[in-house]
Amino acid sequence: MHLNYFFLKPLCEELDAAWRGFTLGACFSQQKDELIFHFYRNEEEKFIRVSLIPQLTFISFPESFARGRKNNVDLFEEAIGGELEMVSITPCDRSFVMAFNNSFSFLFKMHGSRSNIIGTDKNGNQRLFRSQLLDDEGLTQEQLGTTLQLTRAHFDEVGGELRQFVPILGKETTAFLNGLGYDDTTIERKWALVTQMLSAFESPTFYICRWQEKVQLLLFKAGEVLMETDSAIEATTVYAQKVSREFYLKTELHPLLQRLRKELKQTESYLKQSKAKLIDLKEGKSYSQLADVLMANLYQVKEGLEEVVLDNFYTGQPVSIKLKRALTPQKNAEIFYRKAKNQKIEIEKLEEAIAAKEALEETVAEHLLHLEDMTDLKLIRQYIQQHGLAKESKQAAINRPFKVFQIGLYEAWVGTNAKNNDELTLKYATKNDLWLHAKDVPGSHVVLKWRAGQNFPKPVIEQAAALAAYYSKRKTDTLCPVIFTPKKWVRKPKGAHPGAVIVEREEVIMVEPGLPN
Repeated sequence: MHLNYFFLKPLCEELDAAWRGFTLGACFSQQKDELIFHFYRNEEEKFIRVSLIPQLTFISFPESFARGRKNNVDLFEEAIGGELEMVSITPCDRSFVMAFNNSFSFLFKMHGSRSNIIGTDKNGNQRLFRSQLLDDEGLTQEQLGTTLQLTRAHFDEVGGELRQFVPILGKETTAFLNGLGYDDTTIERKWALVTQMLSAFESPTFYICRWQEKVQLLLFKAGEVLMETDSAIEATTVYAQKVSREFYLKTELHPLLQRLRKELKQTESYLKQSKAKLIDLKEGKSYSQLADVLMANLYQVKEGLEEVVLDNFYTGQPVSIKLKRALTPQKNAEIFYRKAKNQKIEIEKLEEAIAAKEALEETVAEHLLHLEDMTDLKLIRQYIQQHGLAKESKQAAINRPFKVFQIGLYEAWVGTNAKNNDELTLKYATKNDLWLHAKDVPGSHVVLKWRAGQNFPKPVIEQAAALAAYYSKRKTDTLCPVIFTPKKWVRKPKGAHPGAVIVEREEVIMVEPGLPN
């Protein structure tokens, strides 16, 4: 009901009584669809904060307001210096006017998602705060006002239908009356209920309640009462604080929690599958053993066989070994030795990946543990910033001129050509990022983005290095040396070719080229 006529009416009466004689000192905006009014009288200051965000529309009266040093703009300059003469509600409408002694006035049209503030100067020239609402051009208080027939005769005429009798009553009051059995009672009882409610609205008490699964400002008790007050100014200010907090928690924290829970679930699934695969690799067929058995029994194996059964001296049991007919027994053994080497590398890489994912699992679980218990919006935002948890906008991601890979909670950026390498390293990378490149061969610059307060885990560095190897001339090598160093130790000499840089204090790591797990 914070935008309902029956609330705005006592709010205007309170403002008119308490704010007359205050001078408008400033009117500015430092956030889209939000307008701040600063009033003063002698040493006393007053503020109005009007949020016209479609999902978050309210009026509040904070005790103070800190104007930012930048990213704000003064508006309605013609009104500045005017002394408030009157605050008047529009008859039976969700709007009101603030009039000043310099003949300037503000029309506050509080119509939900189409709310607006319209300033009119002494010459009748208008300016819209939300200029995109073209239908508001030329709008006046007189045009918005209506009258109601609140008589028993009219009530009987519409059969007690609330929306016809009091169209401005609001859905909250209608729902409350229906909860009292309004729809199923007699016409006499209906008349008693609605007149009793309207009478209470004449000298209301204001309640901040949690009702119908959300915080609401009401003129009656419903649900869980969070606050009760006789001041409309206090009521709307407290309401604004609560709904703002819940709105930003919903839009900032809840999506992050969902993202972290999804990441944790995916990580747990990966670990389950990878650990099962690791067991299979370690406990399954050993190519090294097969190669040793075959080499030890070359004299028994005739060329041209597709399969041979030999005693496995490792297990004490016979083992069937499939062979390539076109190759000698010794060449077949060499193939098994090669497979054994690859199997060993696969096991090592899988163990490293499991270790990295286990570290990620622990980190994500820790973030969830902290964030799920947080209720202070300021602390939540600080935590998100400190740990680099803010999700980049889709448009920003689209506009980035390089490839982006996710390695756990870290991002790796990969240049796409020589010119792009320069742009990535010199324009987008910061001094604390980790810079990587395949050693002594042409390839992409890779930048592993730094996360505040955290060191780069070794498994993450290895996966970023694998990326650098993959996007280089050594892509097909079994192992590739990759250099890495903090970006601050990478510089471009004057006149150097695109992509050419000088690297200092680098370290070298040997990795198998590949994409992140």
